[in-house]
Amino acid sequence: MKNIFTHQTTTIKRFENRYVKTKNYIMPELKLKQMQYEINTWLRLLGFMLDENVHSKNRLTEILKYKFDEALLEDMENFQTRFIKEDADIAILKKEVTALDSLLVREVFEDGAIIKAVRNKLKKVQTDMNNAEKQFSKLKNDFRSYLDVNIYKNEE
Repeated sequence: MKNIFTHQTTTIKRFENRYVKTKNYIMPELKLKQMQYEINTWLRLLGFMLDENVHSKNRLTEILKYKFDEALLEDMENFQTRFIKEDADIAILKKEVTALDSLLVREVFEDGAIIKAVRNKLKKVQTDMNNAEKQFSKLKNDFRSYLDVNIYKNEE
């Protein structure tokens, strides 16, 4: 009877020898799936942020249609500018995330160079996404607070 552990050890050594000879690195499936999951999450989040930004711009337009204190017009224009900038930032982030996704499509990373590029890109995108979420939340809260203060002030 053949020892199963000897067979597994031999198979692992063959794989290790092939790895050394070819100098290719195959990303472990679990790590690859986690990165793909994170990328899909970011793409959904960016889609949500874009939708919310459109909603905020539509709200701003609705408010301006009604009798509104013209002294506040400059502030409203500033919010409009910030919303437009947010759209541009989201588009840039979407390109970054898509570029990272295209790197992951390649499962074999030659000489470890591409794997290092993926790790660096992943860290950069994680940082950029965290900053974008904070910036987006701040803009959304600033706009809501501004409207709360100024719309209710006009009712008094």
